[in-house]
Amino acid sequence: FLYNTLNYLYAMALPLPGPLAPAVMKLSKTLQYTLTRNRREQVSLEEEIQFIQDYLSLYQLRFSPAFHYQLRVEGPVKSVEIPPLLLLPFIENVLKHGVTNDPEFPISITLTIRDSQLLFQIRNRVNRHSQLPSTGIGLENVKRRLALLYADRHALTIRSQVDTFHVSLMLSL
Repeated sequence: FLYNTLNYLYAMALPLPGPLAPAVMKLSKTLQYTLTRNRREQVSLEEEIQFIQDYLSLYQLRFSPAFHYQLRVEGPVKSVEIPPLLLLPFIENVLKHGVTNDPEFPISITLTIRDSQLLFQIRNRVNRHSQLPSTGIGLENVKRRLALLYADRHALTIRSQVDTFHVSLMLSL
């Protein structure tokens, strides 16, 4: 029902100028990805990156022009596989608790593949005026997941300073 409704909305929005039709398509793709890919043990890093890009572009559409981020991908991602939605909690955390509207200090997301290692880093300013409470559940869940899936093959560093937050995740592939 939901996919049919989204497809109907997409078809209705196609003749309209503006970002509505592409946004409905991205929403449909992100929903499908979260519902179908999380059943698999591994997904291609390329798919995961596309999901993150679609997720961020929906957020950007929602808050444009006051949403600033940089996503940089370096190295050969085609042959790499990771557990689905492993990186999403870090992205969600930044969007919930970070400053997203400062063009001078955009959210910085870097994903690097080098020497059989994946290095994922996020740096952002902390939104001290956020009304959203932090439960810490998302980060705790991803830590448990990393411990199960990458026991001695990962390093996660989370640094929270007065105004900045930095996450660095290294996975041995």
